[in-house]
Amino acid sequence: MNKTLILLLGSILSAGMSFTLAAPAFANEDEPVTYSTFEDDSTSDFGENDSLAVPFKVIGGVDDRKPVSNVLDYPYSAICKLLIEFEKDGAKKYDIGTGFLISENQILTAGHCLYNADYGDAISVQVTPAASDKKQKFGTFTVSAENLIVNPAYRINTSTDNDYGLIQLNTNIGEQTRYFKLGDVNPNAIDFSQTLELSGYPYNSGDNIGTLVQQTGTGKLVSRMPGKVRTTLHAIDASPGQSGSPIFNSKGEVIAIHTFAYQRDDTNGGVLIDETVKEFIRAHTPTKEVKNGVYRVYNPNSGEHFYTMSYGEMLSLSHNGWNDEGVAWLTQTKDKGLPLFRLYNPNSGLHHYTKDENEKDYLISLGWKDEGDAWYASKDESGTPVFRVYNPNSGQHHFTLNANEKDYLVSIGWDDEGIAFYTEETAA
Repeated sequence: MNKTLILLLGSILSAGMSFTLAAPAFANEDEPVTYSTFEDDSTSDFGENDSLAVPFKVIGGVDDRKPVSNVLDYPYSAICKLLIEFEKDGAKKYDIGTGFLISENQILTAGHCLYNADYGDAISVQVTPAASDKKQKFGTFTVSAENLIVNPAYRINTSTDNDYGLIQLNTNIGEQTRYFKLGDVNPNAIDFSQTLELSGYPYNSGDNIGTLVQQTGTGKLVSRMPGKVRTTLHAIDASPGQSGSPIFNSKGEVIAIHTFAYQRDDTNGGVLIDETVKEFIRAHTPTKEVKNGVYRVYNPNSGEHFYTMSYGEMLSLSHNGWNDEGVAWLTQTKDKGLPLFRLYNPNSGLHHYTKDENEKDYLISLGWKDEGDAWYASKDESGTPVFRVYNPNSGQHHFTLNANEKDYLVSIGWDDEGIAFYTEETAA
């Protein structure tokens, strides 16, 4: 095998193999698909490129997996089929993988299900919780690139230690499917005695991707991979398509994410969910959607605070480097409130918010862009006051209903501009 194919094999691991599909992507799941195959390489060793990571392995040559009898039963209801789309220079690549819900709207999966060394980040993922060969009770959701969160370390080094990522849904489907808890895992004190379960969506050549059946198998962790921090070897059968599957105990606690097979031994492998993985999840867990919420995000590069009623806009910005600062306050509804207008300066990149139509019209005449209604304030002074302060150095305005925050900013040189408007209390 040539070196290029070896490196490709190391980066792909077991996400489910590439396939061709008639355009448009995922338009008809009943169409047959053809997967490419990858040769094994028996001479390489696990190194920087993890080149002994292969797509799948049935331990001992006997497949002990069984179809899940009812995917609507928890925890199988929380396991999702993933159809993944990559694109580079007009060329497309499609993978099948597995993920699992860990909150109402977050899916944990393998990093290589969201990032490919040759194609870059996935451009979309089609998520089907509790997928079966029957009607999909929980529906199917198409997630675009801004809500696909790859572990940044995996882009730098596609090591098995770094192979994890998140999918952020714009729906709380996990309230219906339920979701997994994460176990307490210390890579230096692994319990190799407990029997664990691995369940996901395997693909075999010729299968119809619209009728894949979730399969489950059991086994134990075997050892930690030498020279690795959180890579574990396990003895549970797996196939292409099962990358990103949960490895969980009898309490429904996920111990690891299945990601590869180890060619040299009769084992498969995965990523232990240690504190590093949990910290990644915490750092990318957004504020929950709140009815009538106005969300606040902060740009650490420009120093701008941005406010929006759009939960999706807040998520997109937070995934692109803005700090999620939660719910700033609650807006009135459009029919009952007074609109505050949002304007954008294409030269400075700053936004401005005002309830003064004359001010809005004046700024537009100077070249500011009208971005519509920002939120809706109380029409009288019966609500909670929101203060406005001004930074004479940067030209930025800042809004807060926290008087202590306002006083602090004034103490370091911001100008106190009083009460900007009145609104509802912030969400608890």
